[in-house]
Amino acid sequence: MKKVTTSIMVLSIAAASSFAQAQQPAMKTDITLNLSQTGEPIEPFIYGQFIEHLGRCIYGGIWAEML
Repeated sequence: MKKVTTSIMVLSIAAASSFAQAQQPAMKTDITLNLSQTGEPIEPFIYGQFIEHLGRCIYGGIWAEML
């Protein structure tokens, strides 16, 4: 079983490295920033809203109510 696992791992690494070499080079992009203008202020209530989408990490990890 160990030989099969090792073979699969070696083949996966070889396939990943061949795909990585076949990628196109990154395109050059020019960005212009106008620092004299300001945009709308960011609402202070939106910070941290992404964490609610991480599944069980809130109720099973961050909240201490499970003690």
